[in-house]
Amino acid sequence: MKDSKGFGAKKNHKKKDKFSKASQTSFKLLINEALKQHSLGNLKEEEKCYQLLLERGFSDPRVLINYGNICLQTGRINQAKDLYEKSIELYPNIALAYSNLGIILKDLGEFKAAYSFVHKAREIQPDLFNAYLNESSILIQLGDLKAAEFSAKKAIELIFNSPQAHLNLGLVFKAQGNLEAAEE
Repeated sequence: MKDSKGFGAKKNHKKKDKFSKASQTSFKLLINEALKQHSLGNLKEEEKCYQLLLERGFSDPRVLINYGNICLQTGRINQAKDLYEKSIELYPNIALAYSNLGIILKDLGEFKAAYSFVHKAREIQPDLFNAYLNESSILIQLGDLKAAEFSAKKAIELIFNSPQAHLNLGLVFKAQGNLEAAEE
């Protein structure tokens, strides 16, 4: 009796392993297809892949964040916000989700909350360009120009040829009344 129970448990375990391998293959195929559609600029097809992945229970941070990005690009801010929040809930160490949620909160006029999310992104990943870029624009809105200048300069340090980072630094200088530096 004990042997048959043990055998049955092993047999079920093997089926579970096979199912897990099939699931992993399905996940890889769908995520690769989503990335392919992204590179081709097929936003609708990319979105379908992410929807399928979520319907099948794959809540990988790439799925949640990338799908959130699509929602943001297509004006579905609340859906994007929900996806970033879900990503943070499930994967609290993914800096990009915090940074993206911060920029949504900024767009909604919730500057203090926005700042706390992008600052958390910086703490998690100190070299995340988007966190510094987003933080600088939020700090400009909050009127903390010295900190905004630091964040914009750090963003430029990370990606020198970023027009948005240079624009943010110029906006800081303009707000400080330093028009010469703003024009540079």
